[in-house]
Amino acid sequence: MSLSLFRENGIISAQFASKGSNVGGAPKSSSLNSKQYAYYQQIVRELKKVKEGGGCTSKYFYRLEEKGMVVEKVDGNCEWFGIEKLLLELFSE
Repeated sequence: MSLSLFRENGIISAQFASKGSNVGGAPKSSSLNSKQYAYYQQIVRELKKVKEGGGCTSKYFYRLEEKGMVVEKVDGNCEWFGIEKLLLELFSE
């Protein structure tokens, strides 16, 4: 999955794309309020701490991008579900 944040005219927007996932489908976009942006920053901090490897049968590749900063991780531990929570926060209607 890939999640990109960008700022235009003072508005922070998120764009999400997924390949080979249950979330799948067409790319989604959303404008973020300050609470959502703070939650995004918290998830980035958590993702940086996720240890790669593990004993899970599935591996998840995450890529978060904002202002030229990219965080990429492969999670094979089946212990961290921060991205799912973030997507619900940003894109639930």
